Amino acid sequence: MLAVATAAGLFAGCVGGPTFVTTDKRVAIDRSIIERPTGLDVTTFISNLTTPTAIAFETQDGPYKDAAIVVEGGIDGREPRIFGFKPDGTRFNIFPKNTNFLIRITESDLPLYGPIGGVALRDGEIFVTCRDREGRGMIVAYTYANQRRTVVADLPTQGDFGMTDLAFHPTDGRLYFGLGAATNSGVVGIDSWDQGWVRK
Repeated sequence: MLAVATAAGLFAGCVGGPTFVTTDKRVAIDRSIIERPTGLDVTTFISNLTTPTAIAFETQDGPYKDAAIVVEGGIDGREPRIFGFKPDGTRFNIFPKNTNFLIRITESDLPLYGPIGGVALRDGEIFVTCRDREGRGMIVAYTYANQRRTVVADLPTQGDFGMTDLAFHPTDGRLYFGLGAATNSGVVGIDSWDQGWVRK
């Protein structure tokens, strides 16, 4: 699955929107492009992505069993998106619920601010790390019915790096995540002054 996830992220674009590549159309990617162990093939699983940052697979029984949940991180001025593909290739949206980006009807359609650092699935909910309007870190959970709740908020992530990936402990269910450093070196230099977060 790691190879599938890697291929989903490497061949990103925006022409025609994200496309699920059916099994019969998946071809091994040339070894000159991706180095991999002998005997392992890497194929394109989802194409035409824009800034994909995370992927997770639903393991619970139900209508979304084995669905791939994909996150486009909202980098370089693009709006974050969370959507999925069922094993038959049917696409469904988690965020924004409405495909028209100008329509915001319910609380579940409140904006997310990138970058989205990761995604984890548990008990029918999709957990993502992101930022709020002020650049503070938060974790938001969505259901497949597009209900949204805030899990934790107001975390100090207003620097160069936001929230990282997240994961649930397999036995006690605790949620683990990380916060990015303010800068590469931990020191805010003159080169950071052109960014709004320093003045805040």
